[in-house]
Amino acid sequence: MHTHDTISAKRVLVIGLGGKEEFGLEGIRQSAAVSINVAKEIGAKTIVSVLHSVGELKAADCAQAMAEGARLADYVFDKYKKPSNKSPKSFTIVSNDGRDVRSAEKGIELARLLAQGTVFARDLVNSPAQDVYPERLVQVAREIARGTGNIRVKVYDREQLKRMGAGGILGVAQGSDHPPYLVHMVYKPKTKTKKSVVLVGKAVTFD
Repeated sequence: MHTHDTISAKRVLVIGLGGKEEFGLEGIRQSAAVSINVAKEIGAKTIVSVLHSVGELKAADCAQAMAEGARLADYVFDKYKKPSNKSPKSFTIVSNDGRDVRSAEKGIELARLLAQGTVFARDLVNSPAQDVYPERLVQVAREIARGTGNIRVKVYDREQLKRMGAGGILGVAQGSDHPPYLVHMVYKPKTKTKKSVVLVGKAVTFD
């Protein structure tokens, strides 16, 4: 809605977050995404939002959800075309409780890192097979690990895949002009952990 110069903001956007029982981090994340999308539609370049922290929800978690929603909603894959100028220049989160500021900043920083990883993955997925093929994914994995000191990369080529009996990968690769690879990345945190987490990703680059 237009404010007609009654306040410094030119427009105010009101977004429903649902009932108290339904209110949660996903709703907060979606509300931030909606604000970005509306800002793009009307050409707004500056967004200011109150920190949506209610009840037992922590300020850090709420700020993280807002930052994630805003950053991911602003994602555009424009690698092969002229970049658009529709994105807002700033998204500011404000709180009437100064005690929330430091923890909210930590949540925003975590959101920045998570969104950065998500955007990186989206760019790879959205790139065509002529640019992202098995050899390129191997290169990307090595670039990620380079200089970290706690990420190791092991690459299995066609002959190694045959010896391990990886018939599924080899069978699919018969439809490609590029040789197949299996990339094994291991991340070891500097601090001790109680459990190990294994993530398996399908990376067929031509289907």
